[in-house]
Amino acid sequence: MRNRPLFPLLLAAAAILFLASPLLLAEPDEPDPIPSASVTKEKLEAKVAETEASSETEEEEKKELLELYRKALANLEAAASDAQAEEEYSRIMETAPGRIEVLREAVADLQTRVPADDLDAAPSDPLPQLSQRLQKEKTDLAAARAQRNDADNRLAALSARPSLIRQRLPLARKEQEKLAVLLKSPPTEGESPALIQARQWELESRLEGLNAEIKKLDQELLSQPVRLDLQELERDKAVAHKDWLGQRVGILEELVNQKRQAEAGKTLAQAEAIRVEAEGKHPMVVRLAERNAVLSEEIAGSLLVLGRLTEEAEQARKRARQIETDFKSAQETIEIGGLSRELGQMLLQQRHLLPDLGSFRREAKAREAIAARIGVRRVNHRQEQRRLGDLDAYLASLVTAEDGDISPQLDVELRRLAGERHALLNKAIDSEDLHLGKLGELESTQQRLYDQVNGFDEFMDAHLLWVRSSSPAELAGMGASPEQVWRILSPKGWLEVGHSLLHQVTHAPVFALLVLVLGDLLWWRKRIVAAIPPLGTSVGKPRVDRFSYSVQAFVLTLVVAAALPLLMLVTGWQLKVSSEATRFSLAVGGALVVVAVQVF
Repeated sequence: MRNRPLFPLLLAAAAILFLASPLLLAEPDEPDPIPSASVTKEKLEAKVAETEASSETEEEEKKELLELYRKALANLEAAASDAQAEEEYSRIMETAPGRIEVLREAVADLQTRVPADDLDAAPSDPLPQLSQRLQKEKTDLAAARAQRNDADNRLAALSARPSLIRQRLPLARKEQEKLAVLLKSPPTEGESPALIQARQWELESRLEGLNAEIKKLDQELLSQPVRLDLQELERDKAVAHKDWLGQRVGILEELVNQKRQAEAGKTLAQAEAIRVEAEGKHPMVVRLAERNAVLSEEIAGSLLVLGRLTEEAEQARKRARQIETDFKSAQETIEIGGLSRELGQMLLQQRHLLPDLGSFRREAKAREAIAARIGVRRVNHRQEQRRLGDLDAYLASLVTAEDGDISPQLDVELRRLAGERHALLNKAIDSEDLHLGKLGELESTQQRLYDQVNGFDEFMDAHLLWVRSSSPAELAGMGASPEQVWRILSPKGWLEVGHSLLHQVTHAPVFALLVLVLGDLLWWRKRIVAAIPPLGTSVGKPRVDRFSYSVQAFVLTLVVAAALPLLMLVTGWQLKVSSEATRFSLAVGGALVVVAVQVF
């Protein structure tokens, strides 16, 4: 009897379970999918045209509608671009294995290829032919260097992308969620149906753009390792191609230099032969022959210099690349690990190894002077070449009062020498053009080296100020190691200081005048000091005391104290602005300027 009440309860529970079973077996609720845009580019373009042509819509509403339509169009275009980029990343992943294999084979082929293959150059070839071939290879090498720089830049940009993507993705997803909520919000009351629809389309298109951007960024991250491998191989291929072309240019430059040296030797021998042949002949023949011999020697000198200029330009180019590499390495090291005492010491040593910026300025001035002389000589040679066009007038200009009449035999001899001079002038102008071109090439390379050194130097100055490079209690760590002490006491450095000061005294009248004034001030220093105590005899006496006595004593005291600091200040200033300044003299000048203030 006690168990009877349980039976109805069990029956009711079974009925409830039976009725609820479809609900228990149903799938759990899924989150609402993010809606996609119902608007298309065609719809929006049609709406823009319709709104622009409408005369019934108010001007303010028309302006707002057009702005919303155009924003939606821009969003759809961005979405289409991102979708295309996503497909491209997918294609890259599919085709990457084959492309990687092809690139590896290309790099291996370039690294094993013999530079002299298909060079079409031999020592027996004429100099113009070799020069033309060299110019073509140099053009190809310049293009290969540009490709290598482009490959380096693209690799650096690609390596930096993952961190930027990881910063953008959370922001894009949050914005995506906000837009999904806005799309479900009721429209603003009081707005026209056209504006409500336009806002809806703008929100939908913006959401579609975000969806496409997120998919693109996800695919970009997924394909990053493969694309990085491809870009590294592209860079390796560009480097191998540049190196291969550089070796070809080196071979051709060696051949051209050998040809030019042989040509210079022939030209010098020709000059000597001209002098020997003219011995004992008519003075006019001797004079013209001597001028031809001198011109031959000038041509030989220009040809011999070209090889040295080529070597200097190549050395400067290599040094610029090395400094650029060190610069990038230092920047990356500081960005990754920050600065430390050991790194500061290492960078300080690198800074001391940099070329002196003052030497660049001096060498540039020397090159300008050489280029000016060559330019004047080239103009004179062209003028003389034009005068040789009228041979009779040219020969008449060579006749002096002592020469007398020109016999037919002498006229033939002079005309032969004049013809030889015309050919020599052609060679001279060609060699001068080459010389000026090489000087310009060297100037461009040295300017690149100067920019690299200056940039590295400024970078070091900016960062080394914040690095402890020494321990307060260690002499060796305070910049007083034997090597550094010797650098400070080095006679060469102080000779450079003396040379800079002498140059300023002779080339800067202001410095010479200031030195004379300061010297005169130092000469009168004892008398000025002696004039100060008498001014104090009347102090404290009401009848004769004047405030002017204190002012005079104060001014005289400043003058006495300023003499030596001013001399140090002016000397340091002139050392810093001297065109003959070196790294050592600049350091001494800077130290004098700082110490002068403390001394005062």
